[in-house]
Parts: sequence; structure tokens; C-alpha cells
Amino acid sequence: MTMLSLEIAVEGPLEVGKPVRLTARIKNVGAHAGAGVLNLDLSASNRYPRYNIFWTDPDNGLNFPLLICGTATRMQSSDVVDLKPGDSFDPFGPTAYRHPKVEVIPRVAGRHRVELYVDYSEADPRKWNSPWQPVDEPVAERLARVPRVKLSASAEFDVK
Repeated sequence: MTMLSLEIAVEGPLEVGKPVRLTARIKNVGAHAGAGVLNLDLSASNRYPRYNIFWTDPDNGLNFPLLICGTATRMQSSDVVDLKPGDSFDPFGPTAYRHPKVEVIPRVAGRHRVELYVDYSEADPRKWNSPWQPVDEPVAERLARVPRVKLSASAEFDVK
């Protein structure tokens, strides 16, 4: 059985007014090969995989609203990442769609928190595609290797 884990961290100067970026790694911690999926357009809202990011500051406020474009591209074979046991990948890496909340500019000093929720649980491949059309057969075969799991991780950090 393929088992996945999620680790996150933040990068940046950790100062008010300067960008802080979320980094993430999804790792196959199981004994069998499997796969993961990159962040795709609309993964923050309407399609799978879901990648939901929540930033909170000392006032428990979100640092910015989520703005989403309503269009999405068809899923490609390259969106599915093969994972041998021990392999990992960055779901927000250079070939992934740019998530609108992967970076934030803190507006107040103090203890901040970021949470990332990844949802691979949807069994219907059409809900991974857009606009909810059948997935091409090569993509469907690769998508079948993705464990239907939900992952979450959080990190706290101090901003000066």
C-alpha cells in the first residue's frame, strides 16, 4: 500500500512587509510505488486535488482574500508525479500551477501560523479534470496510482 506524508515550512526574512513563502513536500512513506498530483489551476476551490492554504496572524486574521480565476485546463500526464518508496515532490514546484496563497506578506509582528490541507480523496476522475470531462486514458491510468487520502500539516513562525 502506498502511504503519503506531508511536510511544510516557511521561507523568507520573516519580517513585517516582506514576503513569506510556503514550501511543501509530499513523500511516499509506504512500501509500494504510487503517485501524487501537482497543484493545478482551481485546486484551491473547485477541482481535485484540493490544496487549501490558511495563513493566520496574531489577530487570527487571514492575510488576504482568495481570488480565483474561473477557468481550468485539462489534466495532463505530467501533472501526476510517480513516487517510489522514499521519493518526494514539491506540489508547488516549477511545473505546478501557481497557487494564489502560497506566498503572503505579513502585516503584523508576532506568532503566525500556516496550515496546508491536501485532498486526494475523490474517486471520480472527472472531478480531477476540467470542466468535469472524462480524463484521457493515459492520465486516468496514472491517476489510479494516487492514494485516495487527505493530508494536513501546519507550521508556526515568528514575524519581527
